[in-house]
Amino acid sequence: IYALGNPYPTQQNLRWGEAEAFMLADLGKRLEQFASVKVQWQASRDWLIEALRTGLVVNASCHGLFDTQNFLRSRLILAHEEELTLADMLSDQVDLRGLRLFILSACQTAILDLQGARDEVRSLAAGMLQAGAAAILASLWSVDDCATYLLMVRFALEWFPQMHTEPPATALARAQRWLRTITNQELLLWQ
Repeated sequence: IYALGNPYPTQQNLRWGEAEAFMLADLGKRLEQFASVKVQWQASRDWLIEALRTGLVVNASCHGLFDTQNFLRSRLILAHEEELTLADMLSDQVDLRGLRLFILSACQTAILDLQGARDEVRSLAAGMLQAGAAAILASLWSVDDCATYLLMVRFALEWFPQMHTEPPATALARAQRWLRTITNQELLLWQ
C-alpha cells in the first residue's frame, strides 16, 4: 500500500490529504501489509511512478486537473510542480498492470471528455484502467478535503481487511452510507 499526500508547492494546501496518506499507510501496516507514504516535498513524480509499478493499492491525495482542450494533458499535480499526465499513464513510462486499486483523492479525476470520440470514454480514470489498473476510485468534481479524508479512511477500514475477497465498490458503498448517516456527535467520537 502506497500513499501520497499534499505535494508541495500547490496553490491550495491539502492538510487533510496529507493526513489521509498517513492514515491509509498506517492502516496498511496494521494489516501486516507493506506500506509507504510520501507527503509534501517527497510526494514526487518518480516516487509515484515506482509505487504504481510495484504497489497493490496506491492512494494519491493531491490536486488533479482535467484538460478540456486536450484530455491527454489531464494530470495529477505532484511535488516540485511535477505532473503525471494521462499521456504518461498510457505510455511505457508507467506500468499499472499489477495494481489492484488506484485511489485518486484528487479533484476532477473522473471527469469525461464529452467532446471527444463518440465511442470512447476519455478521462484520467478510464485511461488508468486502459493502462492496466484493475480498479480506480476517482472523483467527478472538486471535493472537500476533510470530507474526502473521512470517506477514504472509512473506505480503507471497510475494504483493506477484505481486499482479496471483496470488490472495492462494495466497501465504498458502505463508507458512503456511513458518511451520509453519521451525526456530528458520532463524528466527534469516531476514531
